Amino acid sequence: MTRLKNKTIKVFILTGEWQDIRGRNMLRFIGNSDDLGTVEIIFSNKPVFFVEDKSDISNLTVPYNRKEVELKNFDENKVAALYFNTQRDLRTAADELEKMGIRTFESDVDPARRFLMERFINAQVKVEGVYEQKENRTSFTNPKIEPCEFTPKLLTASIDIETGAQNSKLYSIAIHLSGKEEEKKVFIVSEKKEKLPAHIVLCPDEKELMLSFMKWLNEKDPDIIIGW
Repeated sequence: MTRLKNKTIKVFILTGEWQDIRGRNMLRFIGNSDDLGTVEIIFSNKPVFFVEDKSDISNLTVPYNRKEVELKNFDENKVAALYFNTQRDLRTAADELEKMGIRTFESDVDPARRFLMERFINAQVKVEGVYEQKENRTSFTNPKIEPCEFTPKLLTASIDIETGAQNSKLYSIAIHLSGKEEEKKVFIVSEKKEKLPAHIVLCPDEKELMLSFMKWLNEKDPDIIIGW
């Protein structure tokens, strides 16, 4: 990995996920940029939910940080925010409070989705920070982000898989790439050795077909995979 200079780019986010790692909640977003191709954006995060401000939560068994906020629930009662180190701690706290008869608010919201919503980001985001080159992607860690307008040039793979109607045999996989580039490819199980158009690949068995298909797909690295 090579650490590079600070850079500002526009990214279209395609996927988002969270993971608890060594006592911290981490968010990971994968997107596409016209400047750098596939982009990974990683954030350290504090999962949060809300309880009514008057709630007695002193019996919680997990660490948390209580913060006063200018928010109310639908009953017009003031609420407080509870921040946790991990999503696991958040779920434990929510379960404990439910058993105590204390209602929680937004404890079921996915942390990656919340992170973007709180910043008014749908999918288009301007990213500013130092990045590293990791294998087939560019990675930012805790960069500055803000919403923006951006329509990316995406590579879409439309895949059609042909199998037997009366059995589970795999006969062929056909792919049509479109967007940033245009290409068609067909992988077929066949022991024949004949001259065919370059986009048709004959494979002796199902295993070889799958291996050839996955190798080709990884090399093309499409942004979106859809059905035929």
